[in-house]
Amino acid sequence: MIHTDDITAVVLAGGRGRRVHGQDKGLLSYQGRPLIATILERLEPQVGSILISANRNLDQYQSFGWPVFQDRLDNYQGPLAGLCSGLEAARTPWLLSVPCDGPVFPLNLVERLAAALENQPASVALACDGIKTHYTYALLSTRLLDDLHSTLARGERRLGTWLEAHQPALADFSASAHSSTDAFANLNHPEDFV
Repeated sequence: MIHTDDITAVVLAGGRGRRVHGQDKGLLSYQGRPLIATILERLEPQVGSILISANRNLDQYQSFGWPVFQDRLDNYQGPLAGLCSGLEAARTPWLLSVPCDGPVFPLNLVERLAAALENQPASVALACDGIKTHYTYALLSTRLLDDLHSTLARGERRLGTWLEAHQPALADFSASAHSSTDAFANLNHPEDFV
């Protein structure tokens, strides 16, 4: 079994926030506090350390007490670029990725992803809900860094394409206490932030 101390989480908070009129999603108020605070609170018991991938408002993200880094690729190249920076910064054999806009991901996310890797040896495990695979909820070996560098150098920017190329193990959350419509729900519109 993969131990908690062997996992670094990266919170992908480096997007443009187009669906929320260009605001920084991770810093928007959700249930009375910045959304990133909820994400970090859910992550902390599940991993050994946390990194935050952000491309603006770095000082505000640093105030949450975890290392913050920017994408090495300019112009908001997407979650694959943030994942690459996370793999570069991680000092553990495993990296967990989560988006900054999914505040109700399962509290046993890491446990279930790690179990999927036990059952189906692979270098990547992904969360699925029986209908959809959620690519931003991934547990992956940091040994994939060189492959990701090559992929980005070829111009590929689709997270799912790269992850699927590694024949991922799937952790099926369809029978969990959360329904598929809310366990991995993303906040994408201004009205979602209450």
